[in-house]
Amino acid sequence: MQKERNKGFISQYMEQMDQVEIDFGQLALSVSEELAKKMKEKNISKADLANRLQTSRAYVTKILSGDANLSLKTLAKLQNALESRFEFSLSTKIEDNISFKVYKPKNRVKYFNQDFEQTTPGNNYSDTPFAA
Repeated sequence: MQKERNKGFISQYMEQMDQVEIDFGQLALSVSEELAKKMKEKNISKADLANRLQTSRAYVTKILSGDANLSLKTLAKLQNALESRFEFSLSTKIEDNISFKVYKPKNRVKYFNQDFEQTTPGNNYSDTPFAA
């Protein structure tokens, strides 16, 4: 019985590891696509980026192919070299592949209040058009 329980645990662990590898590949592809897009936009070659990063052109090629396991420090160097900023958002997975962005509640209330103040008509409701 213990052996069966361990087998289930190992299978579950292996499935989870497979998902981690899939997620890693998707993240690497997203980052490399964004970098390539920004390089094209700013007319920066691989050699130029390598010089700005003080690294080899081969390493830049590895980054752009999605084969490099980038550290946060390398991402910071990349954004500085491209005079840009990465923007990340964490979303919650739902079974039907719909995702929702996670925001700090404090910020959402702040933005709601600003929008509400800008779009709310005065206390005199006669100046507010209503559809019939």
